[in-house]
Amino acid sequence: MAKKADGFELKFTHRGSWMVQRIAAGRVIDVIPVAWARDFRIDTATGRKFQKVNYQDVGDMEARLNNPAPFAFALAEAKDYAVHPHSVKVFQGVYEGAVTGSVFSDRSLEIEVLRRLKAG
Repeated sequence: MAKKADGFELKFTHRGSWMVQRIAAGRVIDVIPVAWARDFRIDTATGRKFQKVNYQDVGDMEARLNNPAPFAFALAEAKDYAVHPHSVKVFQGVYEGAVTGSVFSDRSLEIEVLRRLKAG
């Protein structure tokens, strides 16, 4: 079932997936990762925002790490952060970010949040 945020429909690619199809006007734009709202930090000196993005597939994460182009991600709030894997309560928005080069684990990296994206 698709959920909505910022004028986009967001539909998981399959059950248990960490990626969603970003859909506008009935057309799939791309497939983007889901990031959890609590996994962010703000640099106090600059005010810049950073988000942790997780990948189920190590190859997807490595490909993203090696690609400097900005990319979209869906920001979600979990129904219960104590339950793993998390289920989406609501998508808070769709954002564009850029890889910083910081890696948290073999399946997660840090990105700088550049701007919020809106459909249309």
